[in-house]
Parts: sequence; structure tokens; C-alpha cells
Amino acid sequence: MKSIQVEQFNPSQGISFDITVYKSLVSTSPPVLKIHVDYELTVLFNCSGKRIVGNSINNFYREDMFLLGPNLPHSLIVDDPDESHAVCIHFTEDSFGQDFFNTPQNANIRKLLSRASLGCNFYGSEVAGIKKRIKNIKDLGYFHQMMCFLDILYTLSNVKEYSVLCSPGYHPSSKKKEAKRISLVNDYILENFTNKLTLEELSDLINVSPATFCRLFKKSMNKNVSEFIVEVRVGHACKLLMDSDLSITEVCYLSGYNHMTHFTQKFKQLMGKTPKAYRDHFR
Repeated sequence: MKSIQVEQFNPSQGISFDITVYKSLVSTSPPVLKIHVDYELTVLFNCSGKRIVGNSINNFYREDMFLLGPNLPHSLIVDDPDESHAVCIHFTEDSFGQDFFNTPQNANIRKLLSRASLGCNFYGSEVAGIKKRIKNIKDLGYFHQMMCFLDILYTLSNVKEYSVLCSPGYHPSSKKKEAKRISLVNDYILENFTNKLTLEELSDLINVSPATFCRLFKKSMNKNVSEFIVEVRVGHACKLLMDSDLSITEVCYLSGYNHMTHFTQKFKQLMGKTPKAYRDHFR
């Protein structure tokens, strides 16, 4: 199974960072986690699905914009790849010159890049204009692409409505073997979260004892495997509540829970409201 893919981006001649426009997207099952040494700013258009970044998994709807730091594992599970579009901009610390982002006038951008080490998702009315500029940036000449992008970074550095994607203290595993093993477990959970999952079953996937498995997972993901499974199940429930007319009882069972009380308790712990209140909020 190819679960981790190392990507490299080579800017076109005449520009020092990479801008790629995707007319459609590819969604693999199980998802392939990608890592690269670049920062990545991505905007998704006409797209919904799940976004996996580090130790987080979240649903997104219609449009999405996120900034990722170097070596942060990430993947997308897209509902309708053929109808989805994206613009991805990859750049490094030195794309605009050595120590460019460390100059006093770029202090705000420097803080933004520091936050991006855990991934940032931007939303709200402030980012509508930024998304439009990113959508059209490829139409500009090389110099104006650079100026436009730097202005976008500065504008993003002042956006108030954003969320940090990974939990505090999360660090991508520096050991390739360990990262691949945890990725294998995550793939399995994403494919089988509607079933009962045991520690013995998950630890057998990577041929370690349950105690060693728990230690490895917590070290890599900065959360317990039970917490990750709850996030996957509740995330799936959120999507069903928004996108379907299924009863809440049906959503409970289709999300891997056998008892409504347990489902409601876990849902409220994570989302801050009951499944019914969550659905009513978006209807």
C-alpha cells in the first residue's frame, strides 16, 4: 500500500514559486498522505469532502482555503473529483530571497508562517476576496504574480477568522518507518470506522503489542486512538446531518455507534451541541 507520497515542486522558468491550477481533483481510497518541504496555500472551489492534516480530520463544503507548513502530512477525500477545482501555491522560506520573511516589514507574515506549522484553515467574509485573487493569479505576468501573492500573504496574516488544524504539541514523525505505520492505521480506521475497532485489531496491523501501539499512536498523533476514532465518526455524522434527510437514529448507526445515548454524548463533547441542534443550525 502506498500510503505516504513525498512531493517535489519545480517552479516554471521565470518565477520562484509554484502555482498549479487543477481543473479536476483525484481522490484515492484509502487516501494517500502527501508531504513536501514547501509551504502550501490551497483554495478549493465547488468541492466538498474530508481534509486530513497531521492529526486532524475535518469536513469541508463548497469552498475551502488552508495554509500548510513544510513536512505536514495531508490528504483530501473529495466527494466529486470531476466537478472540483483547486489552485495550489507552493513556496519555500527562500522563494523571495534568503531571510526575506525575517525582515521587519514582513513580521506579520513571519507569524503567519509560524502558525502554518500546524496548518491553518481560513473562513468567513474576510477571505472571499482573497479566494477570488488566488483563482485569477495565474492570469497575471510573473512579476505581478509575485506582488499579488505577497499581498495575499500579508492580508492572510491579518485575517481574524481562522482555525489551527493540528492540536498543540503535534509534531510530524521524523522517522519514515514510524510515519508509514501510523498512516497504515489511519487508512484502516477511515475505511472501517463504522465497525467495532479494537486495540488488538489495530495493533496487529503493524505487528506490535497493544501497549506499544498506544504509545506509538499517541507519540505520532498527539492524541489517543480512541479520540481519533471519535473525531472520524462524529465528522462523518456531521456530513450526514448536513447533506441528507436521514433520521438522527440512522445517522447514529451509519457513523459507527450502536446506542443513541453514547452517540449524542460523544457528538456533544466534540461539537458543543446535540446532533439535532447541529442540523437545525445549518438548515
